[in-house]
Amino acid sequence: MTNHPWKILLATWFLGGMAVQLQADIKVRVWPDKTVYDDGEACAIKVYVTNTTASLRKVKLKAHVEYEIDTQVFLPEKELAIAGGKEEMTPLSWQPPKSVLGCGLVAQVFDGATLLAQGAEYFNVIDRKNIARVGIAGQTRISQSEDETQHAFNRFFVEEGLRKGYINIAELGAYRDAFAELTPNEDDLKNDFLGSVPYGVKCTKQQIQLMKENGIGLTLYATAYTNFPPGFELARQRPDLVMRYERGQASASVFEVKELENPQNFTMQHYKQVFCSWLPDQTSREALDIAIRELKKARSFWGIDGVRWDGHYSPRLYSCYPGHTFFNYKGEPAPPLSDSDRLTAQSMRYVKDAIWKEYPDYLFMANYIWPVEIPPDQRSEEHAVMLEKGGSACNEEVKSCSTRGHPYNRWADMSRLLVFQYDKAREYGGYAYAYAEFPFPNNVSLTFSRLQYPLFYAARNRPWFAAALYNHFLHGPDRVDQKCLPFSDAIRPITRFATRYSAVLFGYEIDRIKNPDALLTMTSPQPVWWKDYVHVRPLGSGAKQVTVDLLNPPTQEFARAFADETDAPPPQKNVALTLKLKPGETVTSAWYLSFEIDGMRQKLDLQADGKPGKEVTIYNPMTGQSTKAAAQPAAGTAKVIVPELGYWGIVVFNLRTR
Repeated sequence: MTNHPWKILLATWFLGGMAVQLQADIKVRVWPDKTVYDDGEACAIKVYVTNTTASLRKVKLKAHVEYEIDTQVFLPEKELAIAGGKEEMTPLSWQPPKSVLGCGLVAQVFDGATLLAQGAEYFNVIDRKNIARVGIAGQTRISQSEDETQHAFNRFFVEEGLRKGYINIAELGAYRDAFAELTPNEDDLKNDFLGSVPYGVKCTKQQIQLMKENGIGLTLYATAYTNFPPGFELARQRPDLVMRYERGQASASVFEVKELENPQNFTMQHYKQVFCSWLPDQTSREALDIAIRELKKARSFWGIDGVRWDGHYSPRLYSCYPGHTFFNYKGEPAPPLSDSDRLTAQSMRYVKDAIWKEYPDYLFMANYIWPVEIPPDQRSEEHAVMLEKGGSACNEEVKSCSTRGHPYNRWADMSRLLVFQYDKAREYGGYAYAYAEFPFPNNVSLTFSRLQYPLFYAARNRPWFAAALYNHFLHGPDRVDQKCLPFSDAIRPITRFATRYSAVLFGYEIDRIKNPDALLTMTSPQPVWWKDYVHVRPLGSGAKQVTVDLLNPPTQEFARAFADETDAPPPQKNVALTLKLKPGETVTSAWYLSFEIDGMRQKLDLQADGKPGKEVTIYNPMTGQSTKAAAQPAAGTAKVIVPELGYWGIVVFNLRTR
């Protein structure tokens, strides 16, 4: 049985961050106040140092912030005197110069020149309206009636589940209806309980406040169809806004039109049908105005950052009910599917513009299944409107890719789908997300989850509903699902890594290189996937990064929900990458980044045409400092060797052009 690096790593890391305890009597823990700080906001960070001995200890606390790969900003040192058996909290503050993706606070405790303990924790600094760029998405918990227990459960869930899993966007489902009534009505507020789902209003708002204090963004679940009593009332009061079938029934119900229009005709049988769905006319401005009204009210009442549609406003929905032809209230047939791209773009543009007029920072996300069969050069007006200005497309298809017979059941096809989605999202100015399989032991195996998450990131898809990180913390500390704990233990190092190196993964103006063979060659003992995962990232002043994700592919061709360790690839030694340089280009440094290695980074030795490079002085415009670095000649090649590839890692070449 192969001893994978991640098994060793998990034994040496705290759940909430990376820590090295060199002396058993001193412990250190780092806790940023937020997982995402707003652009221009000072980063408040707490460092807890514990003295486990019985006597007083006098120590020195040294701390520095890291960002990019190895840029460091040192903070003032602190002298601490900690009584025996006590913990002391030291507040630190750092003012970032601008939006800085992928930051870490490293705290070290010294006794003289001896390092006693070290801890680190990671966060992002970004304009809040762009939080989806670095998103790791989760959910809120169902907070019931307000009491101290529920408040304690909320805090436990936010800190143990979301924060320690590096979740920075959470989805709220506290609503009476997902279209026509997204906020509580008067009875709900009076009873402190939503009528359609078991949410306590006050305790849900307390949970939301906790998330905001922790820097977690909030989206609201919404759909393009309506159900529950609010949908029933909409269909009864405004039948002209509801689509219907051939015989006149309102969509997805058994009601005839005349029955809906006359409430005196209702019987008990009618009320049994209240919880069916109703499909509003997706091109009606009046129907869309209802959605706009509710999304604005949700922003005001719940304090959401935006919305995630589980089915956005589109005539395409009419094709989701096989065997039925839809008609509007006038008896006119629904528009043909061929018109849905244009009509959806019109509806989505109308909704987004109306909301942005009042809330210009409103965040829009939507489910979508992206078929790879669409030609890469084919433009979709629907997708363009959805993804503009940092919108996000969430691919739900991949959450069932482990099903045998699924069109993307092959790992290679799953990768192809994710890369295609990333390319399209990038083309239209937005971000790609992918649903992970839900991490229940009776649903998928731990090995499957460990294989799927790195594939998402290699293809530059952010995880949506990363439930492996938080699902077992929903019901308080006494009801943690022990069977699911190994999932969070395994996935947290991946999302920790993605947080620390957000700039490399999701930095600004990154482009995927479509012809990697013209730039790179790779040799390895066994096949390695890399050609779809090569990117270039401009850094300004003639500097750039070329990044190459190396993915050690699963041993099985097909994804299996209950994959075991035989599906996990054995580590590969001495994987070599050679970068072809253009005249005037030099490589100033090369790094290997991976969640599977100690410290998550390793500097690589450079070989230039078989010879070491010359030392040069490099100016870093972000810090104003100059450093010495080995460099490559102005032309030729730069070769690096990764000593060991576990499952996923990134080789970063830092280049400069004269």
